[in-house]
Amino acid sequence: MKYDDVYDFVGQVGVFQVCASSCLLLYCLFALDSMTMIFAGADMPHFCQVEELENLSYDLQKLIAIPLDGSGAVSSCEMFNLDYSNYSMEDYLTWNRTLMMDNNTGVVPCSKWIYEQVVFVSTIVSRFDLVCGNGWMNQLVSTIYMAGTLIGGILSGAMSDK
Repeated sequence: MKYDDVYDFVGQVGVFQVCASSCLLLYCLFALDSMTMIFAGADMPHFCQVEELENLSYDLQKLIAIPLDGSGAVSSCEMFNLDYSNYSMEDYLTWNRTLMMDNNTGVVPCSKWIYEQVVFVSTIVSRFDLVCGNGWMNQLVSTIYMAGTLIGGILSGAMSDK
């Protein structure tokens, strides 16, 4: 079967095709709001903020203040328990992790974070610090939204039948 044969069998674009395409487009426009959390709630790479190190590059801040996790990646929720005011800028610029710290250097949880703006400039995750211990709140927002959509759909369907 050739293309022309299929075209003759299906027919030209008519009223039904235009109506069906319009309804589908309208549905897609209304469904966009349910996908906003994919972008608005996107997770951003982050690490602990140490105010004494804020004039240094991100890479140097990570080298000085952030421990590595089990996989060798930079920890996003912990930092070394050091008094950073005891070190000079010269110490920071020539920092050698093996010489400056021993294996017994403790870690503490972060209270502030720096978000790397690799993909997104800002999301609700960075705006409200929904990371580490507060990460569950990001999923809660999506869950509440979808529960509201479910309840709204059921109620509006019941009301439209009366």
